[in-house]
Amino acid sequence: MSRNTVLNPKRQRDIERANPGEVILLGEAAFITLLIVLAQSFILWGFIDSVTLKSDTLHTFSDLFINIGAFVAVLIASRVGKVRGDDIKRMFAYVGIVMLFASALWVAEEAYERLLSPVHIMGGWLMVTGIVGGAGNFWVHRILMRIPKSEHNHAHAVLDAHVLSDMVLSIIVVLTGLVTYLFKWHYADPTLSFIAAIWMVAISGMLLRGMHHKEHKHCTHHH
Repeated sequence: MSRNTVLNPKRQRDIERANPGEVILLGEAAFITLLIVLAQSFILWGFIDSVTLKSDTLHTFSDLFINIGAFVAVLIASRVGKVRGDDIKRMFAYVGIVMLFASALWVAEEAYERLLSPVHIMGGWLMVTGIVGGAGNFWVHRILMRIPKSEHNHAHAVLDAHVLSDMVLSIIVVLTGLVTYLFKWHYADPTLSFIAAIWMVAISGMLLRGMHHKEHKHCTHHH
């Protein structure tokens, strides 16, 4: 009789190894997210000094952090077990939520300063950047949906919610560029940045509440 046949179901779940498909898909998602961050950062610091684009870039960076954490977690799970890997995912998810909230406060402060002294923004390039960022986020979302449903835990839900909310920020970036391009209203960037900051705070709260609810539900089910 093999060793695995004498393990109880709970112990068997604890030593389950990482799903190879999940490792590959998370790696793909992390790589695409990294490309988005690099592209936005290059345009942001080299060509367009937009607060809304900064908020989108910071949000995408927090996505990348959680994505890398999930990728590392499933690799570690292949050695120490799935339960330990899930714990690492949760840790990265909580840190990512805190990063998102802190970024929202920074964006709000930056937007306030821009209201006092607005700067010229190239609306056309801003729209293009927002569209590319939003398309990239949608691509990442589709990759995450290909991960086996058995791996769709609360950490996965946080990562996907991060990506989808980043798509909303990309839409705000596009709107900022459109308004600036059509009406030459340079207060559009700081004004819509406040909306982006409020959105980021709201998403932080919803993600945190969702994490707490899922963990409480999991603990209740476990007991």
